[in-house]
Amino acid sequence: MIGHRLIIALKHQGLVAHCTACGATSSRIHGGYRRRVEDLPCSGHRVTLEIQVRRFRCDNTICRRQTFAQCPAPFGARQQRRTARAQTVLWHVGLALSGAAGARLAQRLGISISGETILRLLKRNGQKHVATTSPPTIIGVDDWAFKRAHRYGTLLVDLEQRRPLDRLPNRDATSVANWLTGNRAIRIVSRDRAGVYAEGITRGAPQAIQVADRWHLLKNLGDAIERALSRCQRPIREVARSLNHEHASVALPAIESNAPGVATTSRAKEQQAQRREARLAHYESVMHHHQSGMAIRAIARLTALDRRTVRHWINAGGFPERAQRLPAASKLDPYRAYLAQRWREGCQNAARLYREIVRQGFNGGCGIVRQALQPWRQAG
Repeated sequence: MIGHRLIIALKHQGLVAHCTACGATSSRIHGGYRRRVEDLPCSGHRVTLEIQVRRFRCDNTICRRQTFAQCPAPFGARQQRRTARAQTVLWHVGLALSGAAGARLAQRLGISISGETILRLLKRNGQKHVATTSPPTIIGVDDWAFKRAHRYGTLLVDLEQRRPLDRLPNRDATSVANWLTGNRAIRIVSRDRAGVYAEGITRGAPQAIQVADRWHLLKNLGDAIERALSRCQRPIREVARSLNHEHASVALPAIESNAPGVATTSRAKEQQAQRREARLAHYESVMHHHQSGMAIRAIARLTALDRRTVRHWINAGGFPERAQRLPAASKLDPYRAYLAQRWREGCQNAARLYREIVRQGFNGGCGIVRQALQPWRQAG
């Protein structure tokens, strides 16, 4: 046992082995080497098999191999770094969660692996685990980028057996209809919002039910929520402003009311005001062109803005102000009331106050306490 890793030492004791190339039996031992293979975890610990493998000489003079090593099948091929059963478990994890999420779950289970490795495992062993060869009945249709933003095709996937069926060279409705015509057993087709696929499925498989896939359902929901919230910007800003005021009044003790005021004109605020004026000028230009009857695409091209920004401003019902950032929470917030009380009692030593709140559970540094007391000193 080393840390959280359990190492099991194994030694191959076979005196006779069969050549992996010609199958001839050999008992002439040439040497050996050590393999390290990851196995399934045990009680939350990573398990590594350290195998001492023997290498034999092949006695067949016409064999292309002079030496060979024979390792038991459960430990996998010579190039594999994991046992066969560990590969199977990771394949099922990747099949259910894909790369990144599957890697996170594997880490929690005690298997160290990256998301890219899980994807490579799925691509390499995808066809080996297909249990049935029955005709597909529920399929998914989506576009496939041969070269992003230049050339696209169509990917068809069997959603029940979770395997790719075909890849069409384009995104044409006729190609999709021709492919579906030869697969009359299809009952349900999951697709995106493209009208080309809707037309192709209607022509090629009129008996099939067309449904939206999960990603596009969530995307539609997010777009609808964004449109709804964009129409009530002013009430949202008022609620955020009131919450910000309440947060500030709770976070700061009453003694800070005696602190001198901070100048309201600063370089950062001047730059922020300049950016707001420029943004307001763009907004007024967009609304002027919109009221004159100009289309959104033309407005975006004329003002050099994104079409989504133009559409968002038009639907907002007023100039959309930038959201004010709420003050970040501090480790010192739970102890500010105690510090204010001790300050009023006459204790103004930062080190002493720091030691007192440390005994109460504060795990920050003394510098935070000194910085919080500084406005009080200036006010005094």
